Amino acid sequence: IFGFAAILVTIATIIISFISVSYEGFERRSYDLRYRWKPTQEPIEDIVIIKIDEKSLQKLGRFYNWPRVYHAKVIDYVNEGGALCVGLDLFFPERDESPDPAIDLFVKTYGVDPELARYILKRYSFDSLLAETFAKWGNIVLAYHFTEEKTKSYIPDWLGYKADVKFTPPKLNYQGIVLPVEPLLSKSARVGFVNPVPDPDGVVRGMPLIVPYQDKWLASFGMEIVLGLLGKSLRDIEFGANYVKILNKKLPIYD
Repeated sequence: IFGFAAILVTIATIIISFISVSYEGFERRSYDLRYRWKPTQEPIEDIVIIKIDEKSLQKLGRFYNWPRVYHAKVIDYVNEGGALCVGLDLFFPERDESPDPAIDLFVKTYGVDPELARYILKRYSFDSLLAETFAKWGNIVLAYHFTEEKTKSYIPDWLGYKADVKFTPPKLNYQGIVLPVEPLLSKSARVGFVNPVPDPDGVVRGMPLIVPYQDKWLASFGMEIVLGLLGKSLRDIEFGANYVKILNKKLPIYD
């Protein structure tokens, strides 16, 4: 009898597991269809996306070779237009060394003597200028990312929040973190992670608002922008079992 009961339990477990996996797959496909059929919404005019498009790349070259003074000028421009918060979805993990393509672009753009430009730019980093721009406006959100390999980066005391959050995050294998280089990190108003979390089929359908790392909870890039607009931090919001509460609205941590 016990042997027969064990066989029944095993079969039932297999069936339940199969149904669960099948349902999850069906739900993901259903979500994709619902999203495609979702009525087109009016654009939110208060949110402006400035993208690095093909035209910009053709004119200015590869964006990671651009002198960072270019980013400073864009930040000045949008803030002079009344921006409340500016998110830079770009990585600045290393110092600006003014590589040769950037120097050539500078010469072509401003028509200065090539040798003079090379002499000056090879000895000058635009990081300090960009950091001063961050400090001047005080509303810049930078991006960083986690890695599956250990890194030497440390987490500043002001980054993240130690909270008792009763939430089981997606299975993540974050072993390291790559933060913006100094002085950009300390002069920015906020920083948020931009790692996508794909579903088992490889499609990214959502992104956690917060994730655990070491002994802290860290906020996503988008979450930090929202908090910046509200003038709040992770310490100011309410954490639930699987949600955060902002302005009396419950937002799922991962959906």
